[in-house]
Amino acid sequence: MKRVLAVILGLIFCLLPALAQQQDSDSPKKSDKEQKAKKEDKPAAQKPAEAPATTSESKAEPAKDGDDKEVRFDVSEVAPEVTHHQITVSGSVLKYTATAGRLPLKRADGKIEAEMFFVAYTLDGADAAKRPLTFAFNGGPGSATVWLHMGALGPKHVMMKPEGFMPAAPYRVEDNPYTLLDKSDLVFIDAMSTGFSRSATSELSKKYLGVSGDIKAFSEFIRMYLTPGNCIQRHYFAFHGAAFSDTRIQQRQRRALHFTDSFIHHDRGVSP
Repeated sequence: MKRVLAVILGLIFCLLPALAQQQDSDSPKKSDKEQKAKKEDKPAAQKPAEAPATTSESKAEPAKDGDDKEVRFDVSEVAPEVTHHQITVSGSVLKYTATAGRLPLKRADGKIEAEMFFVAYTLDGADAAKRPLTFAFNGGPGSATVWLHMGALGPKHVMMKPEGFMPAAPYRVEDNPYTLLDKSDLVFIDAMSTGFSRSATSELSKKYLGVSGDIKAFSEFIRMYLTPGNCIQRHYFAFHGAAFSDTRIQQRQRRALHFTDSFIHHDRGVSP
């Protein structure tokens, strides 16, 4: 019995070194596999390297904001468009000339800062010296003159329902039986940054959107419109819309007393 135990113990001691060597040989294989796995995992771990793309995109946003501040408009002088039309008012045919264009507002050195859009109507075959000239504009700053132009005084107006409500589309225009054209020539002026009136840059627009800048712009427009060819001995009227337009015409009158001879003889407001 003792001999059997001794044989078994001897076999165990003989096999232990072989097993140890086998484990040592297997361990490098496992480490190699682990290293390969780590190498394969490293690119996935380095995915945050795409961050620079996001930073470049974030830098582009301030650039867009900067572009918005540098918006520029074409204020080069262009000859006005002139067309001829006719309407029927109270059974009488009125033939008239329509002129659409922009007048430049210039600095002392002659550089154009802004242009104001206008549409003028003059009666054909009439003696301009005997006809009044009416300047019409809505309130503001910030309101175009489309309301007085296409809703009240122009030779054409938007067709409405008998009760005064807007009809369903398609919208149409028709001869305006209430136009002032049979009594006076008309000039409709759009305030700065409304209609087609624009400053040379968006930064310059701020100059004309305040009370003082708005009044100066309208005063300069009327002064320039009444060139030696138009500035004849006749009455000048101002027919203005609601709210700020009343302040505009009163302050414009004060400026006219000091800077020009084109004084507005009469003014009428649609509402205070």
